[in-house]
Amino acid sequence: MTRSDVSISESAGARRGAPDRRRSLAVGVVVLALVVLGAGFGLSRLVVSRHRATPSLAAKASSSTSAASTTSTTTPRAATEYTVRSGDTITAIAVRYHVAPAAIVLANRLRGPDHLTIGQTLIIPPPPVVELVFRPATVAPGREVALTLTGAQPGELVRFAFSSPVGSFTGPRHVASARGEVAAAYTPGVDEPGGITTVVAIGDDGTTTRAELMVRPDPVG
Repeated sequence: MTRSDVSISESAGARRGAPDRRRSLAVGVVVLALVVLGAGFGLSRLVVSRHRATPSLAAKASSSTSAASTTSTTTPRAATEYTVRSGDTITAIAVRYHVAPAAIVLANRLRGPDHLTIGQTLIIPPPPVVELVFRPATVAPGREVALTLTGAQPGELVRFAFSSPVGSFTGPRHVASARGEVAAAYTPGVDEPGGITTVVAIGDDGTTTRAELMVRPDPVG
C-alpha cells in the first residue's frame, strides 16, 4: 500500500467518525439538559411543598386570636312604631319591646316618662345587641373562665344555664349594671372529660343568648 492509499483511508475513517462524535455530543447535550431540568423540577416541587407545609404568620395570629375569646351575638331588629293606647305607660311599653324606658323617652324627645297621649305614635328603638363572651374560649378542667354579657336591660336579673357532657345546672342570679353588663365566672370540674359546654344567658326582662365553651384537658407531658 502506498502512502497516498494510507492517507485516503485515514481521511475516509475520519469522515466516518465525525458523524459518530457529533451524535454522541448531541446525545450528551440532551442528557445533560434533561438532568438539569429534572433537578430544577425537583427543586420547584421541594420549594412548593415547604411553602404549603409552613403556616403563614397571619394564619398563626388569627388562630391565637380566635382561641382567646368566643362571642355569641343576637341579631338586632330595626326600630318600630307603636300607637299609645289607654292604660299604657313608658315602663310597660319598654318591657314589652325589651328596651330601656329612657331610650324611648330620648328617641321621641318626650318631656318625661309620664307624658303620653292616647293615639300618640312612638318610635321604639331597637334593643341593644346582646353578646356573651368567654375569655378564654378554650379552658382546661379546673381552670376558671370569665363570662361577660352585654346588652341586657339595666337592673335586669340574669342567670346562666350550663349544659356539659356530664350534666346541666343553672347558676345564681346576677344584676345587670346601668350599662346592661353582667360579669360572672365559671370553673369546669377537675374530673370533666372535656367537650363542648353550652351556656345560655336568661334574663327576667327577656334578654337571652347562647354560646359554646370548649373544655379541653391539658396534654399530658
